[in-house]
Amino acid sequence: MIVIQLSDPHILAPGELLYRRFDTAEFLARAVAEINRLDPLPDVAVVTGDLVGHGEPPEYEHLRALLEPLAMPVFVIPGNHDAREPLRAAFAADGYLPADGFLQYAIEDYPVCLIALDTLIPGEAGGRLCSERLAWLDHTLASAAARPVLLMMHHPPFVTGIERMDRDGLQNTEALAAVVVRYPQIERILCGHLHRAIDCRFAGTVAGTAPSTAAQLRLDLRASRLDGRPCHRRRGSRPSLRAAPSDADTPHSHFAATSRPYLARPQPIRLAPGRKPPRNPEDGEGCTRCR
Repeated sequence: MIVIQLSDPHILAPGELLYRRFDTAEFLARAVAEINRLDPLPDVAVVTGDLVGHGEPPEYEHLRALLEPLAMPVFVIPGNHDAREPLRAAFAADGYLPADGFLQYAIEDYPVCLIALDTLIPGEAGGRLCSERLAWLDHTLASAAARPVLLMMHHPPFVTGIERMDRDGLQNTEALAAVVVRYPQIERILCGHLHRAIDCRFAGTVAGTAPSTAAQLRLDLRASRLDGRPCHRRRGSRPSLRAAPSDADTPHSHFAATSRPYLARPQPIRLAPGRKPPRNPEDGEGCTRCR
């Protein structure tokens, strides 16, 4: 089974540009076209939050039209730029979102169970998994004990070293870890929010963030960079590199983009019969909700 992850497309109403500069709709359309040229095609696509810019219905209509050409089923989750009810209404016909409450769900139609978490705090940049959401996760994981699982959530459950983003990270990660560590069938946690590719070990599995199809975040690990200077780049222009800070409790890896935009992140999980897959140990104005 192949799952392809896109994240943080930040789609606006038709004709609008993100920060008056980035045509996020064009970027997403290019990513969709690139995915449809893959051989083999992914089995499913997931979009891990910050689907639109302001949580408005016309933005979600635009998003649906841009995702429509994908040749495989698509599953979405909210990020801090989203709004639950307009998102729910826009994707209600697909049948996988709950009719009310948090936008959490499980997809059990594939060899790998996809479990989606809702980390949204309305009006805030950071995220939270409250006791109700964590109890739902615990129950859902217990019901899928015999199957490999992919978790999806917008805010990553680890400190990245990019301070302006860590200030608005996920709250109560310890409570999440206490649930996740009890379920070794969790193969991966797919996240967004950071507009970068970062991997980190977390609670016995691996959590990772995917780059944005819109604008990428600068890789700047200096502690003093909280001055509001521009934080986004349109495309990568440096050689590829990995930075692995080890001063935190858990080391994690940052990946710099190559000269070609990294539009989507494939997550292949190959299942042999009777076997479980192994674990896998340009400038613009800074976004005020991302600092």
